[in-house]
Amino acid sequence: MPQCHVLLELSFATQSLSALAATLDLDKSTLSRTVDGLVRAGMVVRAEEPKDRRSLRLELSPAGRERVRTIDALCNAYYARLFGRMSGADQQQIERAVRLLAGAMAKCAPSLAGPRPAVPMRTV
Repeated sequence: MPQCHVLLELSFATQSLSALAATLDLDKSTLSRTVDGLVRAGMVVRAEEPKDRRSLRLELSPAGRERVRTIDALCNAYYARLFGRMSGADQQQIERAVRLLAGAMAKCAPSLAGPRPAVPMRTV
């Protein structure tokens, strides 16, 4: 699943490891291992940043772009089958509920990405 999320995020834009870790809310060391697997599989390419050679950018390879197309097609087929079993009115209700949920998630996202509150130490 983490590899799928990395591929999908990189399909939107080339990113640095740090930016991708922030986007996916993952530790950089964990993400680095995931990206290493994708590089070995030929799905992701590490490239030097032209303006700062110490910085690397991650981008999809042609095989990675093809894998994203496959993932998209599988998801589209799944949702078509799922929604095909519902009436038009039910589909509209679900669409409305998902829009409401997405709006609420977007409003919560900035507060979730902020610093986590410190846990008070207990005295014994």
